[in-house]
Amino acid sequence: MKNIITVLDGRSMINRDQVHDYLIERFNFPDYYGRNLDALYDLMSTYQQPETLIILLIFPEMLIEQIGEYGQKIIRVFDDASHVNPNIDFRMKDVILFNESEIFV
Repeated sequence: MKNIITVLDGRSMINRDQVHDYLIERFNFPDYYGRNLDALYDLMSTYQQPETLIILLIFPEMLIEQIGEYGQKIIRVFDDASHVNPNIDFRMKDVILFNESEIFV
């Protein structure tokens, strides 16, 4: 089965409004997306595609540093959604280095 990898950069999420703009862009959310954590959870927990969606959050500490508790809640939403939806695989890395031997499965 093929995987889809979406990389989220914690350095790019600097305030609540911008976070949701960024997530809309990265995930191509529908127009009805409510731009809040409940709406994010709803979309992630009900994601249904033949491919597994791997969400890789890099620099999670920057997300928390920039938007505090809201950043922690975003991480919790992705983590919770990955536990209820087998089509979501949520991972975090402080720094990501790509080389020929690194493959995400």
